[in-house]
Amino acid sequence: MWSLGLVGCGLEGFGESIPALGGPMPRRIWTYWDGDPPLLVQLCLDSWRAHNPAWEITILSKRSVRDYVADVDLDALRHANDSQARFADFVRLHVLARYGGLWMDASVICQAPLDWIFDAFGDARSDTPTVRGHSRREFVGYRADQHMRALAEQQGIRYEDVGEVLETSVFACVPGCAFVRMWRDEFMRINDYDYVDDYVSGVLASGTALPDQLAHSYYAIFASQIVVTRQNPGFLAAPAALLVDCTHTIFSYQFHLGDEDESPVAALRSGRFKDQPLLKLTNWERADIQAAYPDPSVFFDE
Repeated sequence: MWSLGLVGCGLEGFGESIPALGGPMPRRIWTYWDGDPPLLVQLCLDSWRAHNPAWEITILSKRSVRDYVADVDLDALRHANDSQARFADFVRLHVLARYGGLWMDASVICQAPLDWIFDAFGDARSDTPTVRGHSRREFVGYRADQHMRALAEQQGIRYEDVGEVLETSVFACVPGCAFVRMWRDEFMRINDYDYVDDYVSGVLASGTALPDQLAHSYYAIFASQIVVTRQNPGFLAAPAALLVDCTHTIFSYQFHLGDEDESPVAALRSGRFKDQPLLKLTNWERADIQAAYPDPSVFFDE
């Protein structure tokens, strides 16, 4: 089912599939885009549908998200409108904490079925014994271990003092996942501050280590995740979580260039990364592709 929040799909889109808290991970993809997506983003969304016809896909907008997050007026939050990215950060954490499913940024290219993510929650769909009172597998995501470790060590910070850094563009969880709920609640704390930089400064003052790249207000969602997982390291331990290295998967085209002169966009265009189920385009790659390729369909399956 292809459910378009852009055109006002509300809770009725769930039908009988509204998940109970602590229930199984639904075969549902969520994303956010406000307004008409450009062609490149539309092609990304089309690739999800082409490879995952059995998944329900919901594209939320500023208007339609109210149908799903009725207990909080996200648009009225102090920092919700700092940027589109900030608003999307509030959306992803509130929606997945409540409903579970798979979050993907709208600029993710899908090149293969994603049932492996759904299958990773096999224990969570059974009545087998639980871990910490929750289903065995609660969370699937991508760790930014390799490059964050290098950045931390360049600054003389032990990566172990930072802990796991998760990629926020793609992650999945069961409804009511304890980790995502606590992440949401910690991220909401930025609204207690006039400036998000003050929240980040408070995180640093508390003794939480952050690489310089993440010690910036734009990346407050990462700082809030690090706070939660430093305090609760078991949330990301197996079997509760399955974490995949993003540098060899969704960002492989950035970290495995053919030579020093090859750009990430050229690496993508080469077709060498067609074996990856998902590839995440950053704002920089999106801008470069849209500027240089009037027909961006060349980056997608023939």
